[in-house]
Amino acid sequence: MNIIACVNNSWGIGNKGELLFKIPQDMRLFKDKTYGKTVIYGRKTMEGFPGGKPLVGRNNIVITSKLAHLDEKVEHSADIFGSITKFMTPKDTIPSDGKLIDIGNRALIAIRDQSGEDPEKYPKLSARTNLFAAKSIKDAITMSNILEMDTRNVFICGGASIYEQFLPFCEYAYITKVDSDKEADAFIPNLDKLDNWEYMSEGFVNHDDGEDVNFKTMCIYRNKDNSYFYKKGV
Repeated sequence: MNIIACVNNSWGIGNKGELLFKIPQDMRLFKDKTYGKTVIYGRKTMEGFPGGKPLVGRNNIVITSKLAHLDEKVEHSADIFGSITKFMTPKDTIPSDGKLIDIGNRALIAIRDQSGEDPEKYPKLSARTNLFAAKSIKDAITMSNILEMDTRNVFICGGASIYEQFLPFCEYAYITKVDSDKEADAFIPNLDKLDNWEYMSEGFVNHDDGEDVNFKTMCIYRNKDNSYFYKKGV
């Protein structure tokens, strides 16, 4: 699994529920890295997306305890809405238009199945926009393992608490570093200060006229303790 984020000098990512920076080049990089793959984030992060809808052309896993709040988003912009539950789920808890998919000792409830449209860009990749819901970190990991044979195709996208909780399970981090002290109230751990994370790439220096800042894209870190996942038996 991977972390992908844009940070300021203090590793701040947001302020008052908004992203600190909206740099077009960084946003294009984010799309290039995640398109056709699986992204994991919290409900509040999705509410900050355009229209509060899931990201197009990706498997979206939203961690939330309020599944009903996502129902409208699915109807208008997603192919599949699901939740991981214990396999012995009482039948009366399954929606009338849903179906139970056996995945061993757990089950995936697919509530809707709609066809997505191919976007004009990235025609060679899958155009499906899938929205899933998970009630816990563990369920999100289980679901991502179902959706992706290669966990390097799974990206953690926020917010701050989600980044922190998933950090031990991630092997790589793709960080855009913005040379700015812009005020922030949401942060991710400073990987430069964590012994088990090593800096693999210095990144590429760029300038954004809109934000009037210098920034480095593709600063890549690697988690040297990548056996954590298996030690914990998650």
